[in-house]
Amino acid sequence: LGLLKIKSWMCSCFKAHQQNIHRDRGVETEMGAPRLPRTNNPQRVVPRSAWKLSEAGIRFVPSSTRCLDDIDLDSWTLYMPKLLIDDSTAYKFHNMMVFEAMHVGTRNDVTAYVLFVKDLMDSADDVRLLVKKMILENDLADDNAAVVRLFNDLTRDVYKNRRSQLCRVRDDLEHHYINHRACVNMYEWWAHLRSNYFRSPWTVLALLTAVLFLIGDIVQSVYAVKGYDPKDHGKAKPKMN
Repeated sequence: LGLLKIKSWMCSCFKAHQQNIHRDRGVETEMGAPRLPRTNNPQRVVPRSAWKLSEAGIRFVPSSTRCLDDIDLDSWTLYMPKLLIDDSTAYKFHNMMVFEAMHVGTRNDVTAYVLFVKDLMDSADDVRLLVKKMILENDLADDNAAVVRLFNDLTRDVYKNRRSQLCRVRDDLEHHYINHRACVNMYEWWAHLRSNYFRSPWTVLALLTAVLFLIGDIVQSVYAVKGYDPKDHGKAKPKMN
């Protein structure tokens, strides 16, 4: 495959390569590759899948940009551009990742993006969720498990560069996850309750009926207590002649 074709794919899909492969927001190295500032949280971040993040209250919203690496976390919302998965996806990403690995001074934005997406998709349920949220469009014969295998194969034995821009997004997700632990626990509890007990509308109806009966009993008890007069209760009953 021609190098010009690979560069064309990279420039059309990735924001950093559109701006210039050897250009960055910060200082450039002698080789021309960007020297990104180090993250404030250099320890290893445990990847959390899309389903896990969704249970924690993170919303996935498709962005209007066509640049795949233009991913942003704003409060509880993760904005991601839509990705089409078809028979050519593995071929294109593999060639772009090889290009980055073999050319000194080239950014690793494609590799970082593939690793980021792979961490989001731990199972077919994660793919199903991202398709539902319109982050993914799966044209692989509607096989969600095949998407997981595709990204697992692409990232096998691939080194994770902690200085990539998307690592910052992952750090921000983890930072947000930890700092809002109380809210995360509440979201996870509600998600567990909904998935295990509220799958059927009859279950919800039965719960509402039980709650209404409980409220009725409480109201009845309150009125009974208010209507109770100890003086009347202590009065002696008149004797019958």
